[in-house]
Amino acid sequence: MKNKRNTYILLVLVLVVWGMIGYRIFSSLGSDNNAVQTKNVTVNFKPKAIKDQDTFSIGNYSRDPFLGTFKIKPKPVKKRQISAVKKEIQWPAVRYSGLIGAVNSDQQIYFVFVDNVQYLMKLKDEMNGVKLLKASKERITVSFQKQQKTITIDQ
Repeated sequence: MKNKRNTYILLVLVLVVWGMIGYRIFSSLGSDNNAVQTKNVTVNFKPKAIKDQDTFSIGNYSRDPFLGTFKIKPKPVKKRQISAVKKEIQWPAVRYSGLIGAVNSDQQIYFVFVDNVQYLMKLKDEMNGVKLLKASKERITVSFQKQQKTITIDQ
């Protein structure tokens, strides 16, 4: 009696598992409601600057394995030549279009365009990596990645 009951329980479990598997297979084949829509995306790619490789040379010294000495005096090895590569920094487009506020006040606000987006900046403000260092009525001095530029007002 006990064995028949266990057999019937296992038979029901097997039918349930196979029913779930069959349902998933047939439901995935039946409709395309879950179709994936793709969007066209444009990506801006700016390659990094190529750095020169360090140069060095390795001399071939024939060493006597038993005596531990060199048969030939080794030639002096050239020191590594490290070539300094100055990185080209691509500055964003920066324009200065004026200021607002009292002439000798600390509350002056400067109109600065960075990549054609207008920002209202005070001294020492930073927008998109461009920091406003000095400013006057006619020109501003900005820094970007530790380099400085002076920009005059647009007319």
